[in-house]
Amino acid sequence: MKTGKILLAAISFALLTTFTAATHTGETTVKPLNETVIDSNSSINGSNISQNTFPFTMQVQNDSIVADISLDFPPQNYTGQVELENNYSHSYKLNLQRYTNWSLTKDRIERTVSVGTSGRFTNQSIALRGNTDTTVSTDISGNLSQYLDVTEETTVFPGVDSRIVLSYQVPRTTEYGNYTGVLNLTGEYGDHQEVPLRFQFKDNTTPEVESVETPSFEAGFPSEFAVQASDNIGVETVQAEVLETVTINGSEENRSVQDLEFTHQNNTDLWTATPSGDENGTYIVDGTVVDEAGNKVNFTSEYTVRPLNAVNLDSGSIELNNYRVETEISERFGDINRSTRMNVELESFSQPLQSPNETWTLAVLTDSGKQFLREEGSTVTVNGPTDLDLFVYSNTAERFNGELSFDPEGEHVPVEKKTFSGSYLDCPVPEEKTVGVFNKTIRFTPTNSDNCGEAALNVSYQILMKNIDSMDEIGDSMGLYFPRQVEQDIDQKWKQRLEDKDEKLEQAQERASDEDFSGDVYKLLLAFAVLALYWEKREAKSWYYVRLRDTKPLREKMALSDDDDEDSGFGLF
Repeated sequence: MKTGKILLAAISFALLTTFTAATHTGETTVKPLNETVIDSNSSINGSNISQNTFPFTMQVQNDSIVADISLDFPPQNYTGQVELENNYSHSYKLNLQRYTNWSLTKDRIERTVSVGTSGRFTNQSIALRGNTDTTVSTDISGNLSQYLDVTEETTVFPGVDSRIVLSYQVPRTTEYGNYTGVLNLTGEYGDHQEVPLRFQFKDNTTPEVESVETPSFEAGFPSEFAVQASDNIGVETVQAEVLETVTINGSEENRSVQDLEFTHQNNTDLWTATPSGDENGTYIVDGTVVDEAGNKVNFTSEYTVRPLNAVNLDSGSIELNNYRVETEISERFGDINRSTRMNVELESFSQPLQSPNETWTLAVLTDSGKQFLREEGSTVTVNGPTDLDLFVYSNTAERFNGELSFDPEGEHVPVEKKTFSGSYLDCPVPEEKTVGVFNKTIRFTPTNSDNCGEAALNVSYQILMKNIDSMDEIGDSMGLYFPRQVEQDIDQKWKQRLEDKDEKLEQAQERASDEDFSGDVYKLLLAFAVLALYWEKREAKSWYYVRLRDTKPLREKMALSDDDDEDSGFGLF
């Protein structure tokens, strides 16, 4: 009877155990690194696990079987059996979830770079703590985005850091200063991280001086100085100091003369300034170009201030000879070619100025008209640019001479003195006049009437066409007018011809007296010769003109004979 009870109890326990293992069905979702209860039964009763077919560890906690899975196991479905020492045994189906916990190894990125440079930052990466790999994409926002590039996408594996490369390229024209942005990282399963970015762009590029022009100039008329300077961002200022080398106690040193502030010419790289330049000498320009970031570059140049040379005097003395009394003489003797002033002094004059009996005046033309030199030592001021003109007037026929001296204002090359001389004469005044000579109207027009030596009359006359027979013979028909000098020359030639004829007649008379047999013939020839000479002598005085209606050539009328014409050498013009 006792043996039967024991057998019945064993059979009951076996059936109960079998029923318990068979009745545990379904799938359990399990998260790694998280204790998950997969079975809870009072029959477990804290019994230890005797057998576990799962690849990962199972634990018993009171009346529960708990799965605590590490990250070493990939996410998937796992099937296994757990048997306890009290013979509690069950099979389980577990669904292990994925776990991806990633982050950038730096929680913020700060860098300093120079404009005009490029490079890469590779010391940041993404670390993953999980049981599977994942993909992370990136982008950059903020005002840094135009200067930075980043690895667009990367796959991260558990336990293996994935590098993120930041590449920068900052053009040299970029404005220096602080730039910010955000590096956005997004995982494929929705994870997100924002990493602040802060970059400082420094401008370490010095300006470039392309050219410096400091031309030399004449005192008082400075040239414009020019500096061509460029910079990656922009030139802020161009300044310079003008220095003069002086000797003090036997040693040379540079003395500051002037500070120059250059002015920028819009939309160019040109900066200009103008020095004072009133004193002669050689000067040094010591300048600095500064960009907007404070970077500097120096430059030096040299220039010379020369004495002004603005007065040009004609060479030689001023000669004013043979002018008619009561004529004002005006003579240009030079010029001032710059906007400057010059004092003109009358050093000497040979005639009395402001005399009660005679009138002599001297003047120099200025911008306000004639300024008179009243006495020796008197001075007038002439403003340039202008011509230099001397005016002389007198009502007395006398010679005169004098001397002028010149004192330009400021730093100017010495100007030599200028002498002048001349004379006033009493001489006839040419006048315009019209006279009639036979059938011609002759007009006399004065020229150079103020100078006695150059005064003259232009002579022209008019002939009516009715007095001209033919245009082909107009030279023989128009007649001639002989000036006084030509008239005197003609008279002298004809006088000499008459004397030659008289000599020939005397010789003929002597030969006639020696030859008796031809006496009558010689008398007849003598009478004929006398008549011919008489006619020639009378006709010679009328050769100032020729009547237009006489068509006989004038040459035939004037010629005595072929031999005489050839000997005389005189002809018409």
